[in-house]
Amino acid sequence: MCNLLRYKDEIQEATGKFEEFSHIRIVPKLRYRVPPSEPAPVLRLAANGKAQIDMMNYGFRTGRGRQMMARSETAAEKDMWREPIQHRRCLVLVHGFYDNELIMKKVNQLWFFQRKGEALMVMAALWEESSDAENFAIMSCEPNTVVRRVIDRMPVILPSGAWQPWLDSQSQLLSAKATAHDVSG
Repeated sequence: MCNLLRYKDEIQEATGKFEEFSHIRIVPKLRYRVPPSEPAPVLRLAANGKAQIDMMNYGFRTGRGRQMMARSETAAEKDMWREPIQHRRCLVLVHGFYDNELIMKKVNQLWFFQRKGEALMVMAALWEESSDAENFAIMSCEPNTVVRRVIDRMPVILPSGAWQPWLDSQSQLLSAKATAHDVSG
């Protein structure tokens, strides 16, 4: 699920539309597609409480490789996600995501999902510090009707009014029902 992320240089323009994030500047070179283990821009709160964008690697490291998704319904109960969901929440800024549909044995169809009008998609995520890098994992939930035709999970996509509450580790956890209804394939 969510094998690749896609983003464009308009992220800077999009974040500037929201006053609480207007001071943020994206300096790193942006990429068109981000596979697991590669860096992507992630918005999080710094120690001073101000939002900042950092480049983090896609996927938490585990003994079995990378874990890209955390199930929103059960993450608070799992050892791997318990501390990050309480203290290290972040937002992943993208213009869409790719995933594969298994058509036949060993035959996959790549699908791209984006919001109507190619608007910025902001996904709820968690971050971790490992010995050599910072990594992020996206929260997942039940898919909407469009995504359900292809895959059984999708990223939790937050409307702009939920960005700040998600980043605030003192706030209650958001419902998995916070997915965008306007994601199209």
